Amino acid sequence: MTAAVTAGAVVVSCSPAQPDPPPRRISARGCLVARRDDPSEATADIAARMRADYDPWPTATGLTTTGPLETTVDRAQEATGPA
Repeated sequence: MTAAVTAGAVVVSCSPAQPDPPPRRISARGCLVARRDDPSEATADIAARMRADYDPWPTATGLTTTGPLETTVDRAQEATGPA
């Protein structure tokens, strides 16, 4: 069964990397990287370059990922409006 009509809101969001937490999370993954069990190729150097190259998008809704998940979800839901 397929839907005949669909609709959805387009919401622009961004989650800029914070200066401290990404390197801390990257360091915490060290044992996974050493065992090659980590699919991520992120390094502290890559995080620093991404922060340096980041251009703000004025119309985007900023979503931080360093606080409680509920706060991030609430902010995203505020941006999309009622379901």
